[in-house]
Amino acid sequence: MDLTLMRARLQEKLSPHYRSPEEFARDGWRLLRQFHRLTEDKADVQSILELQRFLESRLSAVFGDQKFSRLLLDPEEALEVPPGS
Repeated sequence: MDLTLMRARLQEKLSPHYRSPEEFARDGWRLLRQFHRLTEDKADVQSILELQRFLESRLSAVFGDQKFSRLLLDPEEALEVPPGS
């Protein structure tokens, strides 16, 4: 996953298109986790955390009370989160 692919899916230039905000958010979190796994540099890790906070704030601004934080978990962990959490 990279930003170019996410943009193309948003602009419906690449299939499959995003069908829900959750799909977009999941790809955003996946991208941030991928960055985090690839770096050990403290400055890079700090930048990744800032990007995460930015994405969370923008999702909140656009979608209001809809919660996307559960998508931050790995897929196996996300299955354990009770609905409505």
